[in-house]
Parts: sequence; structure tokens; C-alpha cells
Amino acid sequence: MDTILVADDDRMARVLLTRTLRGWGLETVLAADGDAACQALCAPDGPRIALVDWLMPGMDGLALCRTVRQLRPRVHLILVTVRAAPEDLIQAFAAGATDFLAKPFDLGVLHARLRVAQRMARLFDHLDCLGSALAADDLAALRAAAEAIDQLIPGGGHAS
Repeated sequence: MDTILVADDDRMARVLLTRTLRGWGLETVLAADGDAACQALCAPDGPRIALVDWLMPGMDGLALCRTVRQLRPRVHLILVTVRAAPEDLIQAFAAGATDFLAKPFDLGVLHARLRVAQRMARLFDHLDCLGSALAADDLAALRAAAEAIDQLIPGGGHAS
């Protein structure tokens, strides 16, 4: 089961998101500011998916994205904010956000984006298996990992 980090300085937003995520069967880790979020995400066994508020005390969401992207590049960072102008999206993606949600957001859209984040995390896991199989020259493990990846990619795997 994936653990989702919820980083927001608004206590009520953290509580509501946590209830929603737990209702979907997801575990959560909470952070009230960017520094606590960074510490949790940069731990070797830290969450691989995060919902990060842009405006937080200490390290803001953009700085958090930049730092986490350097230290743990596979973390799926969804920046959540009231800012929604095109230049805000460009700035967020340039900082290392993987996705962007403008407040207020639809819970169905959040759920769909989290499922994509989970699928990406599983793809990275299978890529790691492929790398290990290549290093060990293990053909059976290569085939198994490739088949697992094919199952995760919508519309099928390899091009024919």
C-alpha cells in the first residue's frame, strides 16, 4: 500500500485530505510545513507520493519540489494551490512538480491523479527489477518484469 504525504499548513485541509485518503484505503503521513515535509520525503524509506501546498511556512512548495527532486527524483510531487495561472503551472513544473491541482479541486480528479502516481511508482519498481535482471543476466526475470510493465501501461506495452 502506498503512503501519501500530505503537506499543508492549514490543519483543517490536512484533516479533510487525510480522511478522504484513508477512506480510499491509503495511508498518510502529515506535515504542517515544508521543512517537515522535506524531512519525511527525503528519508530513504519516505513516501513516494506527496500532496504539497505551494504556500507554507519555512520551505514553500516550490523549494520543497526542487530539493526533493534532487535527492529522491522518483517521488511523485503533486503541487496543490489556489494559484492556477499558466505561469504558475510552468513555474511548478520547472521546480520539479510532477502534477498540479488548483484549489478547490474535485475529489474524483484527485483520486484519478493519485492512481496515476501509484501506477508510476509501480513502474519504477519494475524498472528497478529490470535493471537488476540485466545486471545478473537473468532472462526469466527480464521477461517477468517486462510483462508486469506491459500490464501497467494503458493500451498495452510495446509497439508492434
